[in-house]
Amino acid sequence: MNTVPELLIILYAALYFLMTVVILTGVKRVRSYGIPAELPSVTVIVCARNEEDVIGRCLDSLLLLDYPREKLEILIVDDESDDRTADIVREYLSREVYFRLLSAGTELHDLPGKQRPLNRGIYEARGEIILVTDADIEVQPGWIKGHVAAYDENTGIVGGITRVSTENGGILATVQNADQVSKLTIAMGCAGLGIPLTIMGNNCSFRRDAFLECGGFGKINASIVEDVALLYYMTRNTKYRLNWASERESVAVSTPE
Repeated sequence: MNTVPELLIILYAALYFLMTVVILTGVKRVRSYGIPAELPSVTVIVCARNEEDVIGRCLDSLLLLDYPREKLEILIVDDESDDRTADIVREYLSREVYFRLLSAGTELHDLPGKQRPLNRGIYEARGEIILVTDADIEVQPGWIKGHVAAYDENTGIVGGITRVSTENGGILATVQNADQVSKLTIAMGCAGLGIPLTIMGNNCSFRRDAFLECGGFGKINASIVEDVALLYYMTRNTKYRLNWASERESVAVSTPE
């Protein structure tokens, strides 16, 4: 009887179990510092390009955010859309004064992908903490407070879990959600172990001052994965570290592919 395949299966299972224990240990180490007595000012940035089919769902969820309006602004940066995205956003501007619409059309095309509109939004932002999400994302009322609770004086950037909506997507959406949540749980566990692995650009936050200390995306490596580029640059070139938003309401929900 050939025992080599059986031995390999046992070794693989043992390694898988060991890595699971390590990741769960890291998840347990992720700290929430609680909601501070003096809430920081916050800017939410949504970069949108041809998102007329989904941006209303995102903006509706932002209307329900449980955060003092005098300390909140929401910037939607239109990345040269040629559909009704900007018109839909303008409907919200007429109802809420803390919504602002910016255009990336005046920006030089010197940064790839999302970096260009995001760079515009950050430099226009007034908040101490910048939260970033996408037009196809729905957030919960406690989303901002969930991120704010992850900051102490040494935290410069915070990641969050984004799950895929499974309500109407069938088995494919369920598989996507399982894949997404498992990968981000690994990233969360690594953060708890002090290893900045990755974050999701549709559910993350950072200190505006820390971003400016990095020199903006003009100095950070040009990349279509702007979230990972910022994470690596900030944790390697400033005093700040990565933490993870562990509160249940910090979870964002994406539409399935």
